[in-house]
Amino acid sequence: MSKKILFIITTFLVSFLISGCKDYLQIHEIIFASSIAFDYNVDNKEYDMYLYFLNDLNVSNSQNQSLDPDVLGFTAKGSGKTLNEAYELIKKNCDLVIDMHHLQTMILHERFFTNQNILKIYNILKYSSKFDPSFEIYITDSEIKDIYTIQNMSETTSFYTILTGVKEGSQFNPTTFLDLCNDILITELNVIYPVISVNKEIFGKHDENYSTIEHTGYGILKNNDTLNVYKISQLEIFNFVFPFKDYTFKIEDTVISINHFRIKYKLKSDYLLIKLHCEIKILANVEYEEALNSKIQEYFTNNLLELKILMDNDNIDFFNINYLKYLKSGHSDSDYYKTIPLKLKFNINAH
Repeated sequence: MSKKILFIITTFLVSFLISGCKDYLQIHEIIFASSIAFDYNVDNKEYDMYLYFLNDLNVSNSQNQSLDPDVLGFTAKGSGKTLNEAYELIKKNCDLVIDMHHLQTMILHERFFTNQNILKIYNILKYSSKFDPSFEIYITDSEIKDIYTIQNMSETTSFYTILTGVKEGSQFNPTTFLDLCNDILITELNVIYPVISVNKEIFGKHDENYSTIEHTGYGILKNNDTLNVYKISQLEIFNFVFPFKDYTFKIEDTVISINHFRIKYKLKSDYLLIKLHCEIKILANVEYEEALNSKIQEYFTNNLLELKILMDNDNIDFFNINYLKYLKSGHSDSDYYKTIPLKLKFNINAH
């Protein structure tokens, strides 16, 4: 390489390093959103948008000292006639650049599921490069601000710490934005969304109640607009759709503990085969006999019949039978699931 060419390259590099990058942002100029939430006010027809910012440094320090929830994380809110207007209001009042790349959750209030609002969210985010589409989606019937400002009994936990515990305790599989995209794009598919609520009745100290987050049910989106919510209190019939690995139920005076509960589906030519696997423990001085085994099978069968009636009344394909048929044949039939019988096969181990 000639000295002249080497001199030109060196001069260029030095000039580049001296000039720097004009659009470069220092880390202290950026604020990272950990969660985003949406609500809809049906009275004034305005959207409420919330951003939750987790203070990672203070969360780490909370291991050694008690900190208020407002120090562990804080919330920004914007309102407007459109979603973009609500977001622009937050940006206008924020001195820092908002970064969405580290978004972990989206919370949607039940009121938001109207006026095709979920499609508006989808259309805004589907082409955006500012989001990682693996963030989780939750439905709530509680006020958004109550969830984000939750104060656990320890006074050192953040919204995320509690939510992680809820996921582990309730044993549900998180639903992501990618699942929402499939739910919207694939007509035959029904996606299940966990519902969380603020509960002020569980924890307390010195006659003062402490709020916590509770997993209270599941939501299913219907026609990309209407949300059907089913509560965990209806667990006995819904365990075929939203299986809990461990729970208890009662047959007459006998309390039975169910462990390692699993459900598998297989669409046959003229029926849906549902394979039920579980281990049971009798929580009383009762022998596990053939008569009790028959009653347990009858219990599950009756629950499935009740669920089938609810499927037909609510016009919701809980088992995604239409989707399974579509995968096999490539043809779509919106009422196919109503014509298919459900058959149970038991694999029950007694201990």
